[in-house]
Amino acid sequence: MLREDLSAGLFVPVEVLLTDSPGGGTTFSYVEPSSLIDIDPNNTAVRAAAKLLDAKISALVGALFDD
Repeated sequence: MLREDLSAGLFVPVEVLLTDSPGGGTTFSYVEPSSLIDIDPNNTAVRAAAKLLDAKISALVGALFDD
């Protein structure tokens, strides 16, 4: 994303919150990077990079928490 739009650097690295739930278990919270980045509809490279980062985070969550 940074190669295409340096202002995207305001939203990476991705912030996550990992908390213990009161009844046991864990909660993993994050905001998809693509929802934070003001993506110019004509800049398909930034949009694609942001969506790829979304997918990587989703895969990480799946790998950590799926049984």
